[in-house]
Amino acid sequence: MKVRKHEHSLRTTNTIPSFEGLKEIVGKIYGMLSNEQ
Repeated sequence: MKVRKHEHSLRTTNTIPSFEGLKEIVGKIYGMLSNEQ
């Protein structure tokens, strides 16, 4: 039970930064597209 809880918390902490990175990438792509127009 403890191990599973630890794995879940690890998965959660790994998901948050990757989500922030995803928003950053989307922002860069959106900026590039809006600069072209």
